[in-house]
Amino acid sequence: MIHQYKLSGYNIVLDVYSGSVHAVDDVAYDAIALIDQGSSREQAAAALAKKYADRADVTAADISAEAIAMAQRNAQRNNLTNMDFLCEDTFELLPRLEKEGHPYDFIILDPPAFTKARRTVENAMRGYKEINYRAMKLLPRGGYLATASCSHFATEELFIKMLRSAAKDAHRQLRQIEVRQQAPDHPILWGVPETNYLKFFLFQVI
Repeated sequence: MIHQYKLSGYNIVLDVYSGSVHAVDDVAYDAIALIDQGSSREQAAAALAKKYADRADVTAADISAEAIAMAQRNAQRNNLTNMDFLCEDTFELLPRLEKEGHPYDFIILDPPAFTKARRTVENAMRGYKEINYRAMKLLPRGGYLATASCSHFATEELFIKMLRSAAKDAHRQLRQIEVRQQAPDHPILWGVPETNYLKFFLFQVI
């Protein structure tokens, strides 16, 4: 899902895993994109559109027509008039936005798991690199990138290696701001590797 928030003088970052909004000190955004391809978190767009109805325009896009229809129903139920919707694949959407020169100050990549088996990890990491590379190219220098993976097969080591490679190819430097894992209600058991699945990084792209 991609949500665009055009904000003036209000500092926010979306916690894409709990659906809550947190203030980020000393950071101001004019346009934010949350890319949540193929998932069912469209309620986050409606929640933010409602919370910031007086200052935010929200564009919600998803590869799933069903998810878009649900998002539209949520907007209608909540009388939200500051939302519009687009059904598009992230791998096509990001290059198009870059080509069209869309100005975003903050991009959040929150895709579904690209791999659920070891045999597909290599292809998955290529996919993660592609969307992160495109997001880094789309952002201006000084912009912010939040990026995540929810596959335990895409380990933190592989994910960091991918981010370094994407930044190098995009001719960008990453300033790490925050690293997170899943919430406490999804506990990590050291004897059960698949419970350690979520990686979340927040960077400034410079």
